[in-house]
Amino acid sequence: MGSTANLHGTRCATRWAKNRKVVDLDDLIQNAEAHAERLAQRVYSREGVEMVLALEDLTAYASDEEVHSSRANAEANDLLASATREVAARLLNSRLTSEPARALQLALELIAFYDFGQDATPLVRRSFTPSTSAGPGDALVNSHADTTYVTQALRSGRFIRSVNFHNTFAEDGDKLRAQLGALAERFKSIGLAELEKLTSGELWTDERPPILLVFYEGTRNHVDVAAPLLNELGLTGIFCLIPGFIDAPIHEQAGFASAHDIAINALEYPDGRLAVTWDEVRSLAAQGHAFTCHTMTHADPRADGVDLRLESVGAVKRLEEALDEEITSFVWQRGIAWGTLPRADALLQEVGIRLLVSALKVMRLPSLHSL
Repeated sequence: MGSTANLHGTRCATRWAKNRKVVDLDDLIQNAEAHAERLAQRVYSREGVEMVLALEDLTAYASDEEVHSSRANAEANDLLASATREVAARLLNSRLTSEPARALQLALELIAFYDFGQDATPLVRRSFTPSTSAGPGDALVNSHADTTYVTQALRSGRFIRSVNFHNTFAEDGDKLRAQLGALAERFKSIGLAELEKLTSGELWTDERPPILLVFYEGTRNHVDVAAPLLNELGLTGIFCLIPGFIDAPIHEQAGFASAHDIAINALEYPDGRLAVTWDEVRSLAAQGHAFTCHTMTHADPRADGVDLRLESVGAVKRLEEALDEEITSFVWQRGIAWGTLPRADALLQEVGIRLLVSALKVMRLPSLHSL
């Protein structure tokens, strides 16, 4: 993936690390549970959450030997993969989780927080030595299909950094400006067309590594607070929209959010409107931002009684109607991956979705006609 995999973040790293405390990878691994517990103290609905996502092309099924990162990044990729595996193994032996996929997600988030998070401390890598002894956590990590694939993808350079935002409240504006400004120095934000190219294996040639800036659920403060900062800093935002939330009458939006696991402050706006409007969405499109469908109502597709067709096909068609453009990417609530629900997979293919974003991966989907 070329410089997609540059863990060091180009020449800005020295400036980034100036006058800041350092976290050693060995310490991060040895004390993974304590670091993860510290990370969990953040209010995720009020700040950007850093993540590393594997890139998986399900249309090609390329072997690891067929995808090569540049020599300059090979050492960094090996380090990222080894560190992620060892942190995940440590977390599996902790009180935090007994699920391998969840342990890997926490490990990726933890390493991303320390490696490129706005208010985090940089990692020092020189003393890190991968473990040569296997423990129970290692066995669980290595036996799980998702974790094995993600680790291999990291080592091959098939990954991208992402920062996930939910609310962007006005009172958090200065913090958001600082976070976005720091990311703009080190990375180049990209939209969905560029993401699809990277997922299909196209090399990245820009000096700065790519990053996804993803804004979930379509809250009104994204337009009032986040979008002006993105435009000022020359950044591209990807807005994950819930059509049912946008369509809900203003006096019902607080209740809709409460009923559908959408974090809001019901008193934020005196007029009661908490979601973006379709006119505001069209304005964001004119400014060069991109859109992902995040289901019709934010329902968990695994829950009993959920109308999967409404949540997928219905939601995509509503977005396309409102925007008069093709919608090519999708995120299920809880970030479930391809292969979790065959019925859900078939519906995404039916409506022409090409990219599915999960909690661990960005997946380029096979077309319905290719099967």
